[in-house]
Amino acid sequence: MKKKNDETVIIRSQIDFAKAYDIISRGESGIHVRMDLYLSELHPMDILIITQFAIWLQSTGGEITLSVEEHIRTYVEDIGLSEFCNSNVHSPATIDSISSQTAMPIRRVDRETMYAYVDATEAYMKNICLGKDLQMLNHCLSELINNVYDHSNSKIDAYVFCEYYPLFNIIRVAVSDLGIGIPNSVKNYLKRENKIELGEKECVKWALEENRTVKSSPHNMGKGLDNLNSFARANDTVWKIVTNGILMKGEPSKNSYYDNPIVGFQGTIVELDIRVDNLHEHKLVDDDWEWAN
Repeated sequence: MKKKNDETVIIRSQIDFAKAYDIISRGESGIHVRMDLYLSELHPMDILIITQFAIWLQSTGGEITLSVEEHIRTYVEDIGLSEFCNSNVHSPATIDSISSQTAMPIRRVDRETMYAYVDATEAYMKNICLGKDLQMLNHCLSELINNVYDHSNSKIDAYVFCEYYPLFNIIRVAVSDLGIGIPNSVKNYLKRENKIELGEKECVKWALEENRTVKSSPHNMGKGLDNLNSFARANDTVWKIVTNGILMKGEPSKNSYYDNPIVGFQGTIVELDIRVDNLHEHKLVDDDWEWAN
């Protein structure tokens, strides 16, 4: 028999994740959710949405049960989704190994562990991107995680997940938080500075411009999203930002802005595709040099 605090969330498309954010926005505790997934595949963004929802539920005394088709069940087991969610409710806990050979383990990253994670991500990708220069990826990933702690006021830590798609020779990276979102962060800044108020779409555009920042500090000088934008265009790839009521899709030629199809979305998720073939070759240091006297 279904109890009063039991709910069923049916996910047939990404739009249906709005039902999960509705539960979060209600702020009730002890909710037991059965999530029926009817998606043909899960991408890093989907994984992080499910991860955030599951950990939020458990942190408020609730729980989640996933009902999935067999191929999805195998996938979520291979990436260690259940193990990660169960072990990261109260504090960051790293899963050292997973069955998947094409994905890095999901990570809950705080300030103390973020640089170790970035280094681990670079090391992982070097095994795939043999001979490729990953310095810009390192910078962009560091800035994205920093943004969570500098601007988001997130209720949870930053979550990161990346996966390699061998058929397309693409690595997809996603970083998420459950904070106030880019539009709200920019609006709060403009209000403090007595500057003109902007709509949500204009706030995201503002944040993507070079040297735009709502918090000037040594490790963040307003180049995070601009660097990511420049990297995506140089790599001839696509990326997206989902934040509050806005969905930004970045392509090599332009950035397009839409209403977020996930109604009631909270926080920010940035997802980036990296075309391995388009990365620069790593330049080795010339061995023919002498030690300075």
